[in-house]
Amino acid sequence: MHWLIFIVAAGVVGFIEHTRLSSALAGPDISIAFLAYIIIASSEKSVLIRAWFLGVAMDVWNPFTSAWYMFWYLSLAACFLPLRAWVFQKSFVGWFVWACICHFAINYLLAGAGDMYANTSRLLFDACCTGLFAVGIGALCNELPRVIHPLGGPDVP
Repeated sequence: MHWLIFIVAAGVVGFIEHTRLSSALAGPDISIAFLAYIIIASSEKSVLIRAWFLGVAMDVWNPFTSAWYMFWYLSLAACFLPLRAWVFQKSFVGWFVWACICHFAINYLLAGAGDMYANTSRLLFDACCTGLFAVGIGALCNELPRVIHPLGGPDVP
């Protein structure tokens, strides 16, 4: 049941980001916030699969881009997987920091260093908004009953 809820949640995140927020000048990157929550709170066995599914959902809603979200999200999850042991898995600070790191990494990989340094203040604002959104996702998901929790598994309440 939790896989179905997760796939629906990933689809909703992709829909909101690529339809409603696509015209916004600045703001949170909801998919990266959700990815940060997945990396921190998901079990080690399912974090890569969930990151890939989130990337596929993003590619479904935005198929005409060269971003290849499924590849980048899976790569980020794989890179951060060994570092998960040092982050408390129920920590708001961890979700915030991971969301900011993921936001910077994705923007660096997609835009390149030159474009990043030209828009530093906007990038910092967007990273902070993304981090705060990840904290909100974590707080909301931690209050859900285990039956409808999108991550399920033994390490989630």
